[in-house]
Amino acid sequence: VTASCDIASGRMKPPADCPHLGALTKRISRAVGAEKTVVGDRHGGNRAFVDLVAAKNVELTRDFVLAESAPIRQRVEAGTLGIVGAMYDVRSGRVNFIDPLPAAPRRTPAPSHATPAPGDTLDGLPDPLTGSARSGPTRAVPPAG
Repeated sequence: VTASCDIASGRMKPPADCPHLGALTKRISRAVGAEKTVVGDRHGGNRAFVDLVAAKNVELTRDFVLAESAPIRQRVEAGTLGIVGAMYDVRSGRVNFIDPLPAAPRRTPAPSHATPAPGDTLDGLPDPLTGSARSGPTRAVPPAG
């Protein structure tokens, strides 16, 4: 994400010897353009801007999946599947959830951990496979069903 911010700001050019990086940064650059709250210092050296762009990229990716996958979209609309964006913080090892996509009402109540709130992590929640509490690096909770 930092490289995408620097490429979009003109501080960096995509490396010619790494074509795959250019394809990746091009997709993330959409999030750079879509992030409108930061007016100045829109580059990779501004950690707050990079974090906002990363969150916007999660949102745009979620929207892309819904737009491009009819089976996923149909399940979300039916309330049998939810899409929750998340960001992994490499400094802390925590997973932070982005605003969940509003879904159609569920037929049965979901456990409280099925739809995390923004900023929630999985620390301390039961592991669905073992039932034991989690700590440290976490992974996504599968949708209740």
